[in-house]
Amino acid sequence: MKVEISNKALRNLFMDFKKSDFDPKERASLLLQYRDKNGISQRKLAMDIGVPHSTIQDWELWNGISEDKIRCARRNGFTTTDIYRSLRNKNEEIIDYSRQGVYLMDNAIKGCLAELRPFVTKGLFGSNSEQFLLELRNVVNRILIRLERERKNRKL
Repeated sequence: MKVEISNKALRNLFMDFKKSDFDPKERASLLLQYRDKNGISQRKLAMDIGVPHSTIQDWELWNGISEDKIRCARRNGFTTTDIYRSLRNKNEEIIDYSRQGVYLMDNAIKGCLAELRPFVTKGLFGSNSEQFLLELRNVVNRILIRLERERKNRKL
């Protein structure tokens, strides 16, 4: 059954999906159902509602993860943004981190610092260094925010 709805109404409906309180997994499912019922591609839907094709792709990424995996990731401190980034980067897994995993991460950070120090001291940087360092800074900031949150929760 084909669902008839104006492009303006459709755009307003899908723009509501951007609201932070809308579950991304539910949004992805609804988009896929709508496209299947109407026999349209992601690209056609994007043109109809006036968003980039990549927006529809990003929204539908959530169809590639199970509810159980999402619950597990959230239980382990992953935010919606963390899960999205993991889905976007097909090589990255959302891992159920145990305390042992945290110690492994600490050792990896320690090793990374040891590897970086000589390059920093000598001022040796490549063409992509700035991009990688900005990404590293974002990861470090997210870790620091979580550590601060845990510290506050322990005090309460």
